Amino acid sequence: MAVHGKWFYEQMVRWGQTDRTAESARKVEQIFSSAAYRSALGLTDLPSENSIRMFDGKRF
Repeated sequence: MAVHGKWFYEQMVRWGQTDRTAESARKVEQIFSSAAYRSALGLTDLPSENSIRMFDGKRF
């Protein structure tokens, strides 16, 4: 899901593995698309997950 991808991306930025850019953030949204997962599982009627709060308190 996109929120998980955002967290992974933030960790990569945090540890200096990549830079934070708008283009990279858009790619994360596309790659970790919730719609793609729901469609593949035939769960298109479920609401999408818009955000999660991680153990460190940061919301994605």
